[in-house]
Amino acid sequence: MRGHNNRQTPLSSNEAYSAAHSAQSPKKINEAHNATTNATSALMPQKLTRGSRLSILCSLPQHQRWNYFKDQLLKRCLVALAAVFTASFLLIHILTPAPAPKLYVAIINNALDTSQSKQLQQISAKALKLPQGRTGGITVSSHFDLTNDGLSKLQTMISSQEIDIVIADNARFSQLSGYGYFVSLPSLSQMKSTSTHLSDNFMTFHGYDDSEHADAFYDGSGKGAKHKYGLNITQFAQWRKLATENNQAVLGITQNTRNPEEAREFIEFLDSA
Repeated sequence: MRGHNNRQTPLSSNEAYSAAHSAQSPKKINEAHNATTNATSALMPQKLTRGSRLSILCSLPQHQRWNYFKDQLLKRCLVALAAVFTASFLLIHILTPAPAPKLYVAIINNALDTSQSKQLQQISAKALKLPQGRTGGITVSSHFDLTNDGLSKLQTMISSQEIDIVIADNARFSQLSGYGYFVSLPSLSQMKSTSTHLSDNFMTFHGYDDSEHADAFYDGSGKGAKHKYGLNITQFAQWRKLATENNQAVLGITQNTRNPEEAREFIEFLDSA
């Protein structure tokens, strides 16, 4: 009788792997599979991933497509649409800017208060057949106080050709005229067509002396030649209806105004009954 052999035959390498793999729990197998899948997805190009979503959407039955689209593609589509809308809005805004104001009147140091300035804006806009406000219309603003920051604000806006007309009392108008802010009224061709009696209300003021000078620190303010830079509107009918004080009011048209015709019409309106 042949003796019993207690030694077992060694397993082959493939058999050993299969045995070890079989010994693992199903949970560990799933975790390993998920880890492999996630690593593979992370390495996939974005373009392929996106294309796969569209391919999956097209391959799904009709009744399942909406749920898949809602879960996988809806948010991306909304973001893309928002980006297109924003870009289109900016492009339209750049290519079609808002109309520039037709007339901007700056009231200095409460020659009219805020309420009176608002009234002047309303009635002059109606008379000139213009809308109110800066968008293609007429604006009358009393927010210019030379004792605070009004002078720098006024200078900046005149330099950028935003202000067409300035109205101030005699002393402050003389100060502004000395800075070279105004054009000589008789030199405007548009002014020649106005009522002839306006010339009786022209007022002369010194301008700015911009000639070369030996002193590098020479200030030419108020040292220029005298010209008819101002128009006395104190007794003009429409002005008298609004102004509560009898202080002299002087009107000037700014250098390089973009709206000389509207400025002339505004003066004629002030002088109308």
